[in-house]
Amino acid sequence: MKNYIKIFAIATILLFSFFACSDDSTEPPSTDNQGPEITHTKQQDILDSIPIVITAKIIESNLFRTVLYFKNITNSISTQWTLVDGAQDSTDSEIFVYIIPGQTQPTLIEYYITAIDLDNNLSTLPVGGSGNDPPGNIPPSDLFSFRIFINGVDYNFNGFENFSIASIFSLNCATSGCHSRARPSSGLSLYTHSNLLQGSLNRSNGQVPNYGGDVVIPFRLDESLIYQFITGNVTPIAPHDAINLSQEQIDLVKNWLENGARNNNGETPFGNASYRVYVCNQKSDKISVIDGYANVVSALIDVNVSPTTNSPHMCKYKDGFLYNTLIGSGKFLKTRISDYRIVGEVNGITKAGMIQISPDGTKAYVSRSSTSDPIFNTIFVVNTITMSVTKEILLPAPGIPHGIALTPDGTKLYVANLSLSRISIVDATNDEFIDDIVLSPGTEPMQTTISPDGTYLYVSARGTSKLLVLDTATNTIVAEVPVSPAPMHIAVTSDGNKIYIPSMMGKVVNVINKNGSTWTKVKEISHPGFSMLHGADLTADDRYLYVSSRNTNNAFNPYFSVGGEGPPGTIGIIDTQTDEVVKLIEIEEHGAGLVVEK
Repeated sequence: MKNYIKIFAIATILLFSFFACSDDSTEPPSTDNQGPEITHTKQQDILDSIPIVITAKIIESNLFRTVLYFKNITNSISTQWTLVDGAQDSTDSEIFVYIIPGQTQPTLIEYYITAIDLDNNLSTLPVGGSGNDPPGNIPPSDLFSFRIFINGVDYNFNGFENFSIASIFSLNCATSGCHSRARPSSGLSLYTHSNLLQGSLNRSNGQVPNYGGDVVIPFRLDESLIYQFITGNVTPIAPHDAINLSQEQIDLVKNWLENGARNNNGETPFGNASYRVYVCNQKSDKISVIDGYANVVSALIDVNVSPTTNSPHMCKYKDGFLYNTLIGSGKFLKTRISDYRIVGEVNGITKAGMIQISPDGTKAYVSRSSTSDPIFNTIFVVNTITMSVTKEILLPAPGIPHGIALTPDGTKLYVANLSLSRISIVDATNDEFIDDIVLSPGTEPMQTTISPDGTYLYVSARGTSKLLVLDTATNTIVAEVPVSPAPMHIAVTSDGNKIYIPSMMGKVVNVINKNGSTWTKVKEISHPGFSMLHGADLTADDRYLYVSSRNTNNAFNPYFSVGGEGPPGTIGIIDTQTDEVVKLIEIEEHGAGLVVEK
């Protein structure tokens, strides 16, 4: 190496001598590659910051000069071309040596080699270069390249915002046997930024099937599991207690998370989700936002708008806005999805419960929570443009008007009175009560949903553990399907032929097939992560069903417990082609109503 450094110094002196004596009036060299013959084996990737020695064989008895041109590309930013004169090897006169200085940051180096003879004939390798100031200064279209990895980080910082963050994860986490690229522990690779965002796929090492989830939530330090790990606030901590980052490194990760966990282009993650799922967390005053592609929590919306426990219960999505109810503070909120900012608030809706949005998006119906005392005989009509109550619809008798369903054409609203076991029908064109459908005592209609064609009203009967099917033309029950105890929300496929109902006490999702005018329960979907099932909704293409679990009884124990947090709710993601749970993820405390963006 010392000989190469001496050669490099001599070559540098010759380079300056050449520029001092060069004459701009010389004729341009021939560029037909009839000059010196150049052969070279492409440089392989480098895993260190040492100077890079590149060699080429040049056959030419009248060689005048040979030069290697190189440039650095780091995180898509390219330097200007730098030239290095070749020095003849002391043991072989046809071998020339070019020394590229060692790099302090990972980079991609592109390069080409030129040689010119005394007759001004120029050759380049790869072929196609030209120019004479200095010779071969115009690069060919094709170039040689190699990568320099430092601390296991590539020239795009492994997708992270900067070299320092990438190095922390590469050196301390993405190591063999831990969270590397190949067979990462818990199905979580921390080698690249995109790997990190995908979260874990096997968090419990197979104890709970398909159990994974996020480790980073942009802008959310306390809810980012990876930060809780590096600060030692997770049980069990082993083997992660061996990470032992310095305070400076911890602060770097902290600042990176608080600034949005950005990538190497300065972009915050999850900006182009194919769809999102919004889940109310009734005990934590937060709404979880799930990225539909990665199926991890990608954001959290704070709805702690009053000092009391607000208790977000249900949410609905329409035209770029999310609407949600708060049981505890009696509010109805409107949130703009583009920045998750609350842009509207309606007060005075005591025990605000379920929501239905009119087809044109200008009107919302808000019912009462199922936890209410049986004293209410009104539900609310809200103008979603002005975010003001326009009417209280008077119902015939006090009770708990909870589950509500709006026909697809927006002309009729059904209101299930949980405590009176009756369903009130409202004319949604003038928001006036029309009639009651009286059910058997003890039915306890919990939730309601209209079939996509508006022909049937589906009712989950908590008291009798049945799915009731009512013909909307005659307002009569045409079918009763036994289901597992305490049926909750109802999701119906767009063709109307498959119905999913999670059962809170049964810990299963009931699958019901519709064949003509016959409804049959065909399956129960279970999973160890189901605990007090609550909400359900399907994707626009019916491919995936999302179901939420409250888990307030802590029947599902998370693999990692974070200090200061209660038992998390869960989301089960079911592939409707197989009716199997393909992923289970954690959310905040007391998962409740949810909606899939459509």
